Amino acid sequence: MAAGMFREPVRVETRDESAVNSYNEPAASWGLMLETRASLSGVSGREFNSGGGVHADVTHLLRIRSSRLARTITPKERVLVDGRTFEILAAVDKTGRRREIELLCRESV
Repeated sequence: MAAGMFREPVRVETRDESAVNSYNEPAASWGLMLETRASLSGVSGREFNSGGGVHADVTHLLRIRSSRLARTITPKERVLVDGRTFEILAAVDKTGRRREIELLCRESV
């Protein structure tokens, strides 16, 4: 795992549902969970018609160094990379050696 492989600064955010709006309803906001660097690569993409419109579904693979906090990432979080937002579909330690975490993501368009 070369250091130059992790070039993109990323921000992993977690949903904070403790806030309420003026109607006393839960208002979801996002708070910082982790800032690190990642390797970003596009895996596949497709366009499909749904609900009378064309939608895009782009999937990416982000690799980050494993840490105690990185191992707690779940699909409830999201990732921000250079102004782009990604939904996390799965977080996997593929080798089981706790060296890197692979985040399978879908870009929010």
